[in-house]
Amino acid sequence: MKSFCLAAATACSATLAHAQASKPFPLVDGVSVDLAAGWDAKTMTNPAMSFKEFRDQLSDAREIRLANEHTLILVSTQSWKPIQGKSLDFFDTAENAQKGAKLMYLSQAVEAEAKAETRINGNVRTALVTLHARPGQTFNVRAGAPGGCVSTGNVRKGWTVMAVSIASDSCASDTHKAAVAAFLAAHE
Repeated sequence: MKSFCLAAATACSATLAHAQASKPFPLVDGVSVDLAAGWDAKTMTNPAMSFKEFRDQLSDAREIRLANEHTLILVSTQSWKPIQGKSLDFFDTAENAQKGAKLMYLSQAVEAEAKAETRINGNVRTALVTLHARPGQTFNVRAGAPGGCVSTGNVRKGWTVMAVSIASDSCASDTHKAAVAAFLAAHE
């Protein structure tokens, strides 16, 4: 019993320390994720903005890369110009995440199907699918990225959609679990 209480106290203090050390990292359109210190961030214009057809439809599009020693997070944002009388309510974050994971990664995964974990925080909807690579295989999230585990999906607020991929060597790593938790708790 004593060891159980000690383990519970250690887990609570680690969670509290992470929460205290976390700070909001702004993504786009007022949406943020709370990440601990130690992430290198790089934001650039999404290549889609170089095409007139997309500039006519998008008010903003960015590529965000967040990296630390063990995990890489890629976020591709698209803020669509609202169309009067229309909405993006048809965009089902869970269904979209599952289809994307199936298309890009399921053939290399241990899992037989892609099942999304979803959260709704106010106006922010998030869905992520976490997959483990088959023995001897890695996910190709990006050149040089770790590939033993990927959590992929999307975050949506109004007319803004963010495609997210979190890549790590292991789904059990602290940085992967913290990144997934941060994106599932994405907020305004």
